[in-house]
Amino acid sequence: MRFKKYICAMVAILTVFALTACSSRSLFQILAATEKIDTSKFSYINEDAGFGIIYPEDYNTLTSEEINTLMAVVIEYIASAFSDPAQMEEAMQKSIPVSITMKHPITYVEGVNAGINIIVQKYPVIVINAVDAANAGIEEANKQGAGVMTLEKATAIKIDNKNAAVADSTTTVYGMDSIGKQYYIFNNGYIAIISLAAGDEAELSELSKIIDTIQFIK
Repeated sequence: MRFKKYICAMVAILTVFALTACSSRSLFQILAATEKIDTSKFSYINEDAGFGIIYPEDYNTLTSEEINTLMAVVIEYIASAFSDPAQMEEAMQKSIPVSITMKHPITYVEGVNAGINIIVQKYPVIVINAVDAANAGIEEANKQGAGVMTLEKATAIKIDNKNAAVADSTTTVYGMDSIGKQYYIFNNGYIAIISLAAGDEAELSELSKIIDTIQFIK
């Protein structure tokens, strides 16, 4: 089915991006938030990484069952981005998204379905520099994902007044080209890797505004 190709491409794009920090061993320190926040406003909350995010009401957020079904379909393609089987296996174990939301319904077939993917992993070391930590993973990811994706070097960014990192990205999956950004947030002993993918700059800008809704709850 045509829509199956498009949705698999979208999930593969987002998830391949999110494997970049799996091998990072740099250190970065960040303070926990203490301000009490009304969490009822969030569309998605991750208690482990200690943050919430607000998706636009007209976006389409996948259920856990839908995420698992889609990941089962695209896992072979994602694995093909790795030349080292051992590293691929380790990365795949950490690559199941905790949240995926898309601008259009899952059946959209007119092009890239702009979306956001969130992967959360344990990160027990103290990270001193978010940019260094992100770039360590990006360097390895560009080697492993040659011909599929390219990530630029990360730069510093503030998210809810906390230090984080962001990298621009481009990718081609199933013949579909997309542009994106990948955000690296270190908090509460975890790393949140938030990947954006879109077909053009206007949609990417729209997705980036969603990152501005992130607040830390711990």
